Amino acid sequence: MFRSRSVLFGAILFLTICVPVYSAFAARIMVVPITGEIQLGRSPFVERTTREANEGNYDLIIYEINTFGGRLDAAVIIRDTIINSRVPTICFINKRAISAGVLISLAANKIYMHPNSTMGAAEPVSVGIGLGSQQETSEKVISYWRTELRATAEKNNRDGKIAEAFADKSIEIEDLTEEGKLLTLSTSQAIELGINFKVFALSVGPAFTFYKNAFGAGMVEGIIGGGAWNAKSSPGAKKFAAHYKQVSGEDMGNYWGSIYFYSAMQHFKQAIEKAGTLDQKKIRDVMAKEKFDTALGPFWYDKRQISVNHPGEIGQWQKGVFEVIDPGEKRTAPPRIKPAWPKK
Repeated sequence: MFRSRSVLFGAILFLTICVPVYSAFAARIMVVPITGEIQLGRSPFVERTTREANEGNYDLIIYEINTFGGRLDAAVIIRDTIINSRVPTICFINKRAISAGVLISLAANKIYMHPNSTMGAAEPVSVGIGLGSQQETSEKVISYWRTELRATAEKNNRDGKIAEAFADKSIEIEDLTEEGKLLTLSTSQAIELGINFKVFALSVGPAFTFYKNAFGAGMVEGIIGGGAWNAKSSPGAKKFAAHYKQVSGEDMGNYWGSIYFYSAMQHFKQAIEKAGTLDQKKIRDVMAKEKFDTALGPFWYDKRQISVNHPGEIGQWQKGVFEVIDPGEKRTAPPRIKPAWPKK
């Protein structure tokens, strides 16, 4: 077990995974939950599901992490399983990855975080059979834990010393953390230190113009966000954006929900007109079967009651424009690798 001490990692607007970003490239995705206390009974489950994904030629494995930690020996088995996967891996930190959860998360090719989630470090108290006891943590145990974190981080081209600093408060890194304190690393520090990511995917935060204005167009270049449209999405979208600027005197401030809300009201109005009544069941039946012309183009639903034409788009800031990059048929621009943070 571990004495839990949360360390905020990636504290920026709505930092999260965007699974649909991968969906354009991956046809089959295995989602493996790693939640609760990390015990030896958890590692066989992760081994089995990871093996199934590899033998089944899946395109991506997402490990959903929400744990306060647990046994180090179990975490090492899970770490080895993730590292040895031939299928690309993502660790999605859904709320918290504390203690042993840090080692597991570092093993994946990519790490993404839910809004307000934490990635934390702790001093080991007991690490499993043959590795320690419930007594005061020895230097031998701390040294082993540091080595595992460093090796795991470096395996995926991450800074090993920063990984060690998550777990050992004796480590001092100039301009980042002082001796006697466990590391707290925010995205702002990542920018200052030049810790760059080829993919930087968030939730809906980037779809708002205030996000770009807060950090600057150069700083948000290449950042991906959930929910997307722009004036190139459809003739109706172009008209909608122009009308917004005419009324407000400003460029569109919301490339996430604004036109979807408007389009939803349009097709709801048309459904009432087609039903010829305010009876909710009849309106619902019309909405389930008919097509509707909206600012974003036609809307209709399949038998599962899922919107066919607009299941949800993903955007990316490119040269000051929030471009639609996924799904492919909705693209206003192809996706790009995120450039390095611009120097101030």
